Amino acid sequence: MKRRIAATFALMNIFFAATSVYAASQEAEASMLVTGKIEVSQDGSIRSYTFDHPEKLQDVVTKVVVKAMTAWRFKVTSGKPVKADFSMRLVAKPVDGKQFRVGIAGVDVTESGDSANSVQSLRRRVIVYPIEAAEAGVGGTVYLLVQVGKDGSTKNVAAEQVNLTARGDEKDMKRYRDVLANAAIKTAKYWTYTIPTSGDQAKYSFWYVRIPVNFEMYGVGLPRREYGQWEAYVPGPRLPIAWLKQTPSYTSPDAIPAGGIAQVDRELTLLAPPEGP
Repeated sequence: MKRRIAATFALMNIFFAATSVYAASQEAEASMLVTGKIEVSQDGSIRSYTFDHPEKLQDVVTKVVVKAMTAWRFKVTSGKPVKADFSMRLVAKPVDGKQFRVGIAGVDVTESGDSANSVQSLRRRVIVYPIEAAEAGVGGTVYLLVQVGKDGSTKNVAAEQVNLTARGDEKDMKRYRDVLANAAIKTAKYWTYTIPTSGDQAKYSFWYVRIPVNFEMYGVGLPRREYGQWEAYVPGPRLPIAWLKQTPSYTSPDAIPAGGIAQVDRELTLLAPPEGP
């Protein structure tokens, strides 16, 4: 069960970017991505950490993140310290008119290193915003899982999760999740990548990567999201992928920053859920 720390925020700050075509709901949530760097010791504990733009983060945010990270343990296959980038999604749920509970919804950890040791994007066709969603003012993020082959092409692609920026009835939300997912998948089938050319990764016959695709309605009353600001958050279900040939880790698709690419099968493996004590 997720453990959360209670914190008080102004409603305007929490829902700064939450304007939507849907009616407000008592179940509304807000989220924020916090990013930074860590160094993991040989025993799997975190030796040190730094935040990106710490001056933009509220004190309660850094406290939640630090408390969780002190309890993290990783499986380290190299037997030596590992430097990595982390990204963590925090979620704030309303308790009453002034108080929110802040907890961790997911985390992604990617080892730092030479691009020759990891999968990198090569060519991405631009994804067209589906007209049905645009006309309804519906935005969201599709978290794609891609299987990359030895030739750098996309062998398989699926939507692992789709989050929306507004809440409606369940039927409508499912329809718009499908609309956004289909638009992303249709184009992502033609994306290509560079593959690892050195290290153990170069021996693989295929690789898995996660890529978030944002569909955002700028210029229609919604401000562009800034680091350290809360945003509307309506998480979709995490879907099983039939061709994923490995046990899912405790990392989360929707913890990956916009524009990022995260390789699934890397050296560091988180051994327990990321919520912390």
